[in-house]
Amino acid sequence: MWLLPTYNRPEGCKRTLQSLIDTGCTTPGVVVVNGNLDGYEDLPLPTSWMVHVTDSNLGSCGAMRWAFNQYPHEDFYGYISDDETAHTEGWDQLLIEAAGEFYVAHGNNGVTSKDNTIGFCTIGGDLVRKVGWWAPENLWHWYFNAYWEVIAKRCDIRKFCKDVEIVERHYKLNTAEFDETYRLGEEKNEADQLLFLEWLRDTNNGMLPTCARITEYVHRNS
Repeated sequence: MWLLPTYNRPEGCKRTLQSLIDTGCTTPGVVVVNGNLDGYEDLPLPTSWMVHVTDSNLGSCGAMRWAFNQYPHEDFYGYISDDETAHTEGWDQLLIEAAGEFYVAHGNNGVTSKDNTIGFCTIGGDLVRKVGWWAPENLWHWYFNAYWEVIAKRCDIRKFCKDVEIVERHYKLNTAEFDETYRLGEEKNEADQLLFLEWLRDTNNGMLPTCARITEYVHRNS
């Protein structure tokens, strides 16, 4: 399943969804509208997509945890941001095929994707279940990609789909305004970073035991 969390960006969300429709998305997904439906009443939805409205703003990672808890048996889990658009016909099938059961696949935003799992990051469902989370507990917005980058690179399960073109509009790229949604995310940056650094150091449940477990699992099943 695809997940598109959004907060206070109805026009950006509509632009993202329309790009999915225009590029032939045929696979199911859910838009999680965080806390406020105003402006989101007439979203253009691809085939088999639906909308879920939360009582409060869960943040991107809270929406991911909700989706994984609600849909624990999906073949894949793909994250789409409301400041991204798809520009390759059939992008969904290409990323799903690349992710398979236990790979981390992503498209190409032409900026950071060469070295990072940015651009519609898509993870095999078996891999997410083996790790035990899509976004770690208490994480709000930042660094969930960093967790998966570490896992993907250390376990040699990253699939960079450079022909899947994704355009990201972000204030750090000088292609978007610094809005309320970005501001809320930035407020959580330091706390999210501390959680990530703690995971890197944790010898019981952190990066090293997780990657060892995943490497053994992938080699046994591939």
